[in-house]
Amino acid sequence: MIQLVLFKQLTDDFTYSFDSFIPFEYESKEKFCYDMLIKLDEWKKDNKLSGYKKNFEDYYTQCIEIFNGYYFSPYEIENFENDIYTLTEWFEKNKQQHLK
Repeated sequence: MIQLVLFKQLTDDFTYSFDSFIPFEYESKEKFCYDMLIKLDEWKKDNKLSGYKKNFEDYYTQCIEIFNGYYFSPYEIENFENDIYTLTEWFEKNKQQHLK
């Protein structure tokens, strides 16, 4: 198991937006992405979305809860690889320089 961080932007696209970082452990980034794509395919079949096309309405109404209280659209799941970091990668990307 390795420590990972998933970036998620929470917004209603109008009145608020903030970044959220979800720490979790998994076998690897690649395995997590693969497992989520499998879960997404099963979800699409169960919800008769095999011909899913992203549009404004679907983006907000048809989401999957991956972590407790965190919902992701099919589009977000299909693009997870851009938002997952190892703990070291996340730290290097987000560390702040202190003022001297």
